[in-house]
This record gives sequence, C-alpha cells and structure tokens, in this order.
Amino acid sequence: MSIFGSARTPDSDPEYDQARDVARKLARRGFTIITGGGPWIMEAANQGAQEGGGLGRPRHRAAP
Repeated sequence: MSIFGSARTPDSDPEYDQARDVARKLARRGFTIITGGGPWIMEAANQGAQEGGGLGRPRHRAAP
C-alpha cells in the first residue's frame, strides 16, 4: 500500500495520527507500506507499519 502525504504537516496535526493508525492497521493485515520517505505524514506511516509488525519502505526523493 502506498501512503504519500505532506512533508510539511506537523506531528501535532490530526492527520499525522490518522496516517500512523491506518498504516498500523494495514500492516497487521499483511500489507507492506511504501511511502515517499519524507518527514511527518510519511514518517507517521512508516512508524505505524513498524508498530503493526509490518514493513515500512521509504522511497526517498527530493522535495521541492
């Protein structure tokens, strides 16, 4: 499952927790999480994947 999001959304934003929660639930169901490798939303998805016992695979790219 690919999860991309803003690299400028602070971890205090509710969307950060939502991304982490969704990734955790997907990982528990056996999905591998692929993100853009950036901070904030994508970082939250990687954390959630790890918490769910799955893999978070960041794909790094330069942000404008």
